[in-house]
Amino acid sequence: GDVYKRQELHCGVFYKRVTSLIIVFYLVGAISIKFVVASKSLSQTLSFLLYGDGNELQSKLGFDPNNITIPVFGFITFLFCLQEIKNTSFLQNFIGGVRIITLILLIGVPIYSIFANGYARIEDLKIFVPKEFGNTFGAISFAFVCHHSLPGILKPTNPDKHVPTVIFAAFFIGFMALITISFTGVFAFGHLTNECSKFPCKIQNVYNLNFLGLPIIGEIVNFYPVLNISAIPVLTITLRNNLLQTLITKEAMKKFFEGENEKRSRVLFSFVTLFPSVVIAYFLRNNLDKLLDYTGSFFGLILMTFIPSLLVYRSRQVKENKLQVGKHKHQSFFYHTLWIVFIVIVGVVAILAHIGSLIFNAIN
Repeated sequence: GDVYKRQELHCGVFYKRVTSLIIVFYLVGAISIKFVVASKSLSQTLSFLLYGDGNELQSKLGFDPNNITIPVFGFITFLFCLQEIKNTSFLQNFIGGVRIITLILLIGVPIYSIFANGYARIEDLKIFVPKEFGNTFGAISFAFVCHHSLPGILKPTNPDKHVPTVIFAAFFIGFMALITISFTGVFAFGHLTNECSKFPCKIQNVYNLNFLGLPIIGEIVNFYPVLNISAIPVLTITLRNNLLQTLITKEAMKKFFEGENEKRSRVLFSFVTLFPSVVIAYFLRNNLDKLLDYTGSFFGLILMTFIPSLLVYRSRQVKENKLQVGKHKHQSFFYHTLWIVFIVIVGVVAILAHIGSLIFNAIN
């Protein structure tokens, strides 16, 4: 929407299409990861509830239950995608309430475990593991790359003078929550080596699984990623709109989405958008780290650093050369051009470090 209009206005059609394409690659990976996490959480939680072991269900069935749950989640998401983002607001608000409860448990339970079961000492922890750099950076990218979706899912803020405060508060609270979850988890479980049939246990690839051994709390925390699948329709609708922005002209858009063609076009483009993510999730369900490595650490990083920097720089040039207006009421504290340079340098260093970690992993 507004982002693409600004890209086309300040940077040209080519950069607008490149931005759309990068967002497409990023969102395909993000949706695939959410499918995998939701599917694994559901199958392992059910397995633990039925047999007291997170992997026993697969042994009983004789096949991986994710073979079924991933396509089922894909079909449910497809049905939601036939609506627009605004029509999923009730579901989003409900999941928001569950998210707060889960957040409290993810922080509160490890703190309790530290006092009740002991904690990891600094010498017990691996302070820096080079081969995990890409995985970690990919996860960080997925946590904070959301500005491409904000215009479509945020309710209007009135008066608009509070917009900078609201955005800053949201990102700051999210940052503090992630830091707190990370540190409490590391010190509560970082020294343990046992599996999660009993609480507490060693840190799992999907952190929610650390809580499986707790009655009720374990079910709430592990069903949350399943409920969080409600975010996939939002991402898929955003992805669908990005694909349309990239591949179809404005004239064709009007032809596809006017009158009787609208419903058929919505079904067609929703399916085309969702199908690659379901296929990727199905075949890479046991290689979640690969999805994080490449999707978050490359495309997510570009979305966080290079594209905003280019857009801001070009927009300021237009403002200074053509508009000749004074200070904007929402002007950032980091207005100086050196901040743009700094962000680009951070992006370049991070990409080079990630490429180095991939080479390191391949050699070792």
